[in-house]
Amino acid sequence: MNTLSIVDSIRKATLKTSRLGLFIGAVVGAVVPVGVFAITHTSGVLDLSRPLWLQAPAFLVAGGLAFSAHSVVTWTERLFRNRLKAACWTLLVEGLMTFAPAQLAWLSWVCLALLVAVNAVSNGCAVALDRAEGHAQRRARGVPGSAFKDETSGVHETRRAA
Repeated sequence: MNTLSIVDSIRKATLKTSRLGLFIGAVVGAVVPVGVFAITHTSGVLDLSRPLWLQAPAFLVAGGLAFSAHSVVTWTERLFRNRLKAACWTLLVEGLMTFAPAQLAWLSWVCLALLVAVNAVSNGCAVALDRAEGHAQRRARGVPGSAFKDETSGVHETRRAA
Protein backbone atom coordinates (compact mmCIF):
# COMPACT_ATOMS: atom_id res chain seq x y z
CA MET A 1 0.00 0.00 0.00
CA ASN A 2 1.19 3.49 -0.85
CA THR A 3 2.15 5.44 2.27
CA LEU A 4 3.39 8.53 0.44
CA SER A 5 1.49 11.79 0.72
CA ILE A 6 -0.79 12.66 -2.18
CA VAL A 7 1.64 15.32 -3.43
CA ASP A 8 4.63 12.95 -3.20
CA SER A 9 2.64 10.21 -4.99
CA ILE A 10 1.84 12.56 -7.86
CA ARG A 11 5.43 13.79 -8.06
CA LYS A 12 6.81 10.26 -8.19
CA ALA A 13 4.14 9.06 -10.62
CA THR A 14 4.84 11.91 -13.04
CA LEU A 15 8.54 11.10 -13.37
CA LYS A 16 9.48 10.38 -16.96
CA THR A 17 9.88 6.64 -16.31
CA SER A 18 6.42 6.37 -14.72
CA ARG A 19 4.29 8.27 -17.21
CA LEU A 20 3.00 5.27 -19.16
CA GLY A 21 1.75 3.63 -15.95
CA LEU A 22 0.20 6.94 -14.90
CA PHE A 23 -1.60 7.22 -18.25
CA ILE A 24 -2.89 3.63 -18.21
CA GLY A 25 -4.17 3.91 -14.65
CA ALA A 26 -5.73 7.29 -15.35
CA VAL A 27 -7.69 5.99 -18.34
CA VAL A 28 -8.89 2.93 -16.44
CA GLY A 29 -9.89 5.04 -13.43
CA ALA A 30 -11.63 7.80 -15.38
CA VAL A 31 -13.79 5.49 -17.50
CA VAL A 32 -15.66 4.10 -14.48
CA PRO A 33 -17.44 7.25 -13.20
CA VAL A 34 -18.18 8.31 -16.78
CA GLY A 35 -19.86 4.94 -17.42
CA VAL A 36 -21.92 5.13 -14.21
CA PHE A 37 -22.96 8.69 -15.06
CA ALA A 38 -23.96 7.70 -18.60
CA ILE A 39 -26.09 4.77 -17.43
CA THR A 40 -27.84 6.66 -14.62
CA HIS A 41 -28.48 9.86 -16.58
CA THR A 42 -29.55 8.42 -19.93
CA SER A 43 -33.30 8.03 -20.11
CA GLY A 44 -34.51 4.53 -20.78
CA VAL A 45 -31.40 2.66 -19.62
CA LEU A 46 -32.73 2.05 -16.10
CA ASP A 47 -36.46 1.67 -15.57
CA LEU A 48 -37.18 2.74 -12.00
CA SER A 49 -40.69 1.28 -12.17
CA ARG A 50 -39.16 -2.24 -12.39
CA PRO A 51 -37.07 -3.95 -9.70
CA LEU A 52 -33.41 -2.98 -10.18
CA TRP A 53 -32.11 -6.52 -9.56
CA LEU A 54 -33.88 -7.57 -12.79
CA GLN A 55 -31.95 -5.03 -14.88
CA ALA A 56 -28.41 -5.71 -16.07
CA PRO A 57 -27.44 -2.00 -16.17
CA ALA A 58 -28.13 -1.75 -12.42
CA PHE A 59 -25.35 -4.29 -11.82
CA LEU A 60 -22.99 -2.21 -13.97
CA VAL A 61 -23.84 0.87 -11.89
CA ALA A 62 -23.31 -1.05 -8.62
CA GLY A 63 -19.96 -2.41 -9.80
CA GLY A 64 -18.84 1.00 -11.02
CA LEU A 65 -19.84 2.68 -7.77
CA ALA A 66 -18.00 0.02 -5.74
CA PHE A 67 -14.84 0.34 -7.87
CA SER A 68 -14.89 4.12 -7.71
CA ALA A 69 -15.77 4.25 -4.01
CA HIS A 70 -12.78 2.09 -3.11
CA SER A 71 -10.40 4.32 -5.06
CA VAL A 72 -11.94 7.52 -3.74
CA VAL A 73 -12.06 6.40 -0.09
CA THR A 74 -8.45 5.22 -0.24
CA TRP A 75 -7.33 8.52 -1.78
CA THR A 76 -9.40 10.84 0.41
CA GLU A 77 -8.42 8.96 3.56
CA ARG A 78 -4.86 10.06 2.85
CA LEU A 79 -6.13 13.57 2.12
CA PHE A 80 -8.34 14.00 5.20
CA ARG A 81 -6.33 11.72 7.53
CA ASN A 82 -9.69 10.39 8.73
CA ARG A 83 -11.45 7.23 7.49
CA LEU A 84 -14.97 8.31 8.49
CA LYS A 85 -14.63 11.70 6.83
CA ALA A 86 -13.27 10.04 3.67
CA ALA A 87 -16.15 7.55 3.57
CA CYS A 88 -18.77 10.27 4.10
CA TRP A 89 -17.26 12.51 1.40
CA THR A 90 -17.17 9.57 -1.00
CA LEU A 91 -20.78 8.63 -0.28
CA LEU A 92 -21.90 12.22 -0.80
CA VAL A 93 -20.06 12.80 -4.07
CA GLU A 94 -20.85 9.35 -5.55
CA GLY A 95 -24.48 9.72 -4.49
CA LEU A 96 -24.89 13.23 -5.89
CA MET A 97 -23.29 12.22 -9.18
CA THR A 98 -25.56 9.20 -9.48
CA PHE A 99 -28.88 10.36 -8.02
CA ALA A 100 -29.09 14.17 -8.31
CA PRO A 101 -32.37 15.12 -10.03
CA ALA A 102 -32.50 16.80 -13.43
CA GLN A 103 -33.04 20.20 -11.76
CA LEU A 104 -29.56 19.82 -10.23
CA ALA A 105 -27.83 18.48 -13.34
CA TRP A 106 -24.99 20.96 -12.84
CA LEU A 107 -24.25 19.31 -9.48
CA SER A 108 -24.05 15.88 -11.10
CA TRP A 109 -21.57 17.27 -13.62
CA VAL A 110 -19.42 18.84 -10.89
CA CYS A 111 -19.37 15.56 -8.96
CA LEU A 112 -18.57 13.65 -12.15
CA ALA A 113 -15.59 15.93 -12.78
CA LEU A 114 -14.37 15.41 -9.19
CA LEU A 115 -14.74 11.64 -9.43
CA VAL A 116 -13.01 11.46 -12.82
CA ALA A 117 -10.11 13.49 -11.45
CA VAL A 118 -9.76 11.52 -8.20
CA ASN A 119 -10.14 8.13 -9.91
CA ALA A 120 -7.71 9.06 -12.69
CA VAL A 121 -5.04 10.35 -10.32
CA SER A 122 -5.57 7.61 -7.73
CA ASN A 123 -5.42 4.72 -10.21
CA GLY A 124 -2.73 6.38 -12.33
CA CYS A 125 -0.47 6.84 -9.32
CA ALA A 126 -1.18 3.29 -8.14
CA VAL A 127 -0.11 1.77 -11.47
CA ALA A 128 2.92 4.04 -11.84
CA LEU A 129 4.12 3.53 -8.26
CA ASP A 130 3.49 -0.23 -8.43
CA ARG A 131 5.74 -0.35 -11.49
CA ALA A 132 8.47 1.63 -9.72
CA GLU A 133 8.20 -0.61 -6.65
CA GLY A 134 8.48 -3.72 -8.84
CA HIS A 135 11.67 -2.39 -10.40
CA ALA A 136 13.12 -1.64 -6.97
CA GLN A 137 12.31 -5.17 -5.75
CA ARG A 138 13.87 -6.77 -8.85
CA ARG A 139 16.94 -4.56 -8.43
CA ALA A 140 17.28 -5.55 -4.76
CA ARG A 141 17.13 -9.24 -5.70
CA GLY A 142 19.63 -8.72 -8.54
CA VAL A 143 17.31 -10.24 -11.12
CA PRO A 144 19.29 -10.91 -14.33
CA GLY A 145 18.13 -9.16 -17.49
CA SER A 146 15.99 -6.58 -15.72
CA ALA A 147 16.35 -3.15 -17.26
CA PHE A 148 15.42 -0.13 -15.22
CA LYS A 149 16.27 3.49 -14.72
CA ASP A 150 17.27 4.48 -11.21
CA GLU A 151 14.71 7.21 -10.51
CA THR A 152 16.91 9.03 -8.03
CA SER A 153 20.15 9.16 -9.99
CA GLY A 154 18.77 8.97 -13.54
CA VAL A 155 21.25 6.17 -14.36
CA HIS A 156 20.01 3.45 -16.69
CA GLU A 157 21.29 -0.04 -15.90
CA THR A 158 20.72 -3.48 -17.35
CA ARG A 159 21.47 -6.47 -15.18
CA ARG A 160 22.81 -9.41 -17.10
CA ALA A 161 23.37 -12.99 -16.06
CA ALA A 162 26.97 -13.59 -14.99
